[in-house]
Amino acid sequence: MKMCTEPGCGRKMQARGLCNTHYSSARIAGTIQMSNLLSRTPEERFWEMVSRDPSGCWLWTGAKIRGYGVLVIDGRNQFAHRFSYALHVGPIPTGLNVCHACDVPACVNPEHLWVGSQSDNMADKIAKVRGANQYGPWDPSRVCSEPGCGRKYKALGLCDSHYKAQRKAQNTSSIGSGPS
Repeated sequence: MKMCTEPGCGRKMQARGLCNTHYSSARIAGTIQMSNLLSRTPEERFWEMVSRDPSGCWLWTGAKIRGYGVLVIDGRNQFAHRFSYALHVGPIPTGLNVCHACDVPACVNPEHLWVGSQSDNMADKIAKVRGANQYGPWDPSRVCSEPGCGRKYKALGLCDSHYKAQRKAQNTSSIGSGPS
């Protein structure tokens, strides 16, 4: 993890080498020049936000959307793992995804990235038992245990709506059950 460059600070770096507190103070004081951002290449800005992890992942420490790193290039958001793949490996064929072999969305290590279709990515997800498939292959007998429901269950043998209703009933019944 990169630390604030202000002497004696010790907090995590957020922007331009500074923690949130020092960055905000510098912006208010006018000591940060916005043109500095424009003078650096996308590649320089990319490397400022990469932290190498002992696991082999290169973790994106900048802005993220749904766990995936984001880098602004020419005024548009670009996913950092796609930028990394294009930078280190080459162009990404039109219509293909850049997938993570390590299953870490913030990873930008080109050795952990591969190009594939959406179908390839979903097949990888199923093979690794990730996401909604984590309970194993679909079995038609896995349906909600509420009589007459028939929808597939997600947790504790209940479909989403029955599970939420049960949780709501438990929460409302426990509100007034404190010591008297």
